[in-house]
Amino acid sequence: MRRTRSLLRTRSILAVLPLLLAIPLGVHAQDPAPNLSGDWIFTVVTDNGTGTPAVRLVHEGEDLTGTYTSERLGTRPLQGTVTGDTLTFRLAADPSAGVTMTFVGIVRNDGTLEGHVDFGGMGHATFTARRRPPPPGPGTRAGGGTRP
Repeated sequence: MRRTRSLLRTRSILAVLPLLLAIPLGVHAQDPAPNLSGDWIFTVVTDNGTGTPAVRLVHEGEDLTGTYTSERLGTRPLQGTVTGDTLTFRLAADPSAGVTMTFVGIVRNDGTLEGHVDFGGMGHATFTARRRPPPPGPGTRAGGGTRP
């Protein structure tokens, strides 16, 4: 009787063991989304030319807010989301006409952004973006190095 119980217990453990071992293999911890807060230099390429707006992003959780500043639009508030490595944000390009620009992109492995822009159904563009380098600190020259 003892031998039978022991054999049944061993068989039960052996039957369940592969399932228990497979669970951790199927579940991978997802890398946390990179924090996009900071100043960015965008390059927006349209059929009519290229613009380089300055974008300040504030990334908290999945929420994305900030400002978009360009020569043509001035400074406009933006609002959006970040889910994993995908970001989406919108801003009013022409509030009186109800035209909204929608940016949808991804965070690339090197930390830069790339994606596409929809101009409220009136056109489209592509974009890339990189973080604006921090300004030189006190005692450093713009080209690098320190002041004598």
